[in-house]
Amino acid sequence: MAKYVYPAVFAPAAEGGYVVTFPDWEGATQGDTVAEAIEMAADFLGLATWTAESNAQEFPAATALEKVVAPQHGFVNLIAVDTDVYAEIIERENNPIKKALIK
Repeated sequence: MAKYVYPAVFAPAAEGGYVVTFPDWEGATQGDTVAEAIEMAADFLGLATWTAESNAQEFPAATALEKVVAPQHGFVNLIAVDTDVYAEIIERENNPIKKALIK
């Protein structure tokens, strides 16, 4: 398990808040405020990297920050995760999602 840093793209959502995508990962998350969107982005990335590690899957190298374009009225931010910490959270909560993700 390790620490990872990936760029995330925060685009304004039509209904308010932000939709967050990662150029290097499929899927998206969102938050009603910048703080919530960053928190949700960290959770999304933590789950994505932890799942890939748990399934012994290779995953992409992070795109260089300077190559990621911010959308109009949005921004790009680096998101850092530690899969050791994320694994502890999963274990502590005894999350039923864990069994579904590891196949």
